[in-house]
Amino acid sequence: DVINIGRQVLGNLFSEYRDQFTACYNRKDTTGMREWSTRMDNLLLDVDHLLSCDATLSIGKWLQDARNCGATVSEKDYYEENARCILTVWGQQDTQLNDYANRGWGGLTRSFYRERWKRFTDGVIAAVSEDKPFDEDKFHQDITQFEYNWTLQKDSFPIVSEEDPIQIADSLILKYDTYFTKAQ
Repeated sequence: DVINIGRQVLGNLFSEYRDQFTACYNRKDTTGMREWSTRMDNLLLDVDHLLSCDATLSIGKWLQDARNCGATVSEKDYYEENARCILTVWGQQDTQLNDYANRGWGGLTRSFYRERWKRFTDGVIAAVSEDKPFDEDKFHQDITQFEYNWTLQKDSFPIVSEEDPIQIADSLILKYDTYFTKAQ
């Protein structure tokens, strides 16, 4: 319960951070954009840290189960690639059902969703800094290539961090106390 409530609260906070990033973008305030981008990035790492405390919320468990379906290395690789695709691009590169079965899981949040957000905010900040429009087509090509490459990776993820989610939640409450105090 602590993990589920924590990820929802932090998800709500992420929405506010994204809105602040957008407000800075509308003002062409690159300093503010960098600040909110960094906050978004750190928050996604914190969400991943919390999620990683439970095997049922772990990309590591999902991928291990997929690999266990195969008898040979090539079968194991095949099942892992499919397991990665199901959660992210759903099919082949640049499909219409992107994020169809997305999950907020430890490892996945850090390695996939955080990276997508980072590439987006970095691209937007660069465009504003150079006084150019954000190149959505280039971004789309870049991000779909990243997503596809992610499904082909074979990096492993731990099943569970074995950390105490209550201790992590307590530290996150202290870290984000300003937000929680302001929200009351």
